[in-house]
Amino acid sequence: MKTFNQFKEDNQYLPEGYGALIGGALKLGGKALAAYSAYKAGESLSQGKPREAAINAIGAIPGGRAFKVARGLGAGKKLSKLASAGQSIARYTTDNPFARGVDKVYNTAGKIAKKAYNTIRK
Repeated sequence: MKTFNQFKEDNQYLPEGYGALIGGALKLGGKALAAYSAYKAGESLSQGKPREAAINAIGAIPGGRAFKVARGLGAGKKLSKLASAGQSIARYTTDNPFARGVDKVYNTAGKIAKKAYNTIRK
């Protein structure tokens, strides 16, 4: 296991902006998937499918928002964390546009990593 100083030395040559750039891209992607999930929820509701709309709406609500709402309603910190965890689990495990988008990104990244590994390995 590397010490913190060894880690800093190994990574000192990376430009500083990469971390912020990657973090910003991930945040933007999450917001885009949440907006798409909300759009699909509205579309399902207008077609008269309330159950599908409710499942799609789960993907539009982030876990942090569930935490803040629970705290605002007077729940304790541990109960609010439980609400946040429950929302995040529901967001990623139900069949909604958000979860499908995240799965597609992970599958594509896995294929690219496997292809790069096979290229390097030869």
